[in-house]
Amino acid sequence: MSALEPSDVGPRAGGDRPADQVDRDLVVSLLDTAYSDGRLNVSDYQSRRTVAQGALVLDDLIPLTRDLIAPSAPATSQSSAGLALPDLSDSSNRAVLVGVFSGATRRGHWSAPGQISAVAVFGGNEIDLRQADWSKPVIETTVLALFGGIEIKVPPGVEIDNQTVSIFGGVDVKGTGQASTTRRLIVKGLCCFGGVSVVVK
Repeated sequence: MSALEPSDVGPRAGGDRPADQVDRDLVVSLLDTAYSDGRLNVSDYQSRRTVAQGALVLDDLIPLTRDLIAPSAPATSQSSAGLALPDLSDSSNRAVLVGVFSGATRRGHWSAPGQISAVAVFGGNEIDLRQADWSKPVIETTVLALFGGIEIKVPPGVEIDNQTVSIFGGVDVKGTGQASTTRRLIVKGLCCFGGVSVVVK
């Protein structure tokens, strides 16, 4: 493989998996949002939408959205059912991780704000809070795991409050620690054909 070729396509990345209607509809939705945001012109939008609607494998879909990931990527702070979803519109007071057909990571020594938004759509995110500087005793993490996964690592002694809604997905807490009265992690949002793993160690 040439060094100029992308590494997120092909059989090794699962790109040869057949694309179903859910996959195609998801990409079309992302393209619709990008067009309404002004990130695609009319001709580019129409050509990409045509390709997405006729996609046979994931390799047909991945290139259509690779350049569209931005802080204003499609997400809202609240769904029609009142479910809290990641708010990506303002990253000034929150940490934002977006992995769409890709991944995003926060680990090591970093300043963790009181609010974290994480989106994993056919991708994966890692949020490591073990060496992070907690700016507040309570960190509220709002997740959207759609055919993707989000792993959150915390040190022992952190209280974990799971408030997510799961549809063919879920939150798995691995490891135990003493109950804490000083630090608390709230996980809320939506897991749909995806999952969130909270690892305590």
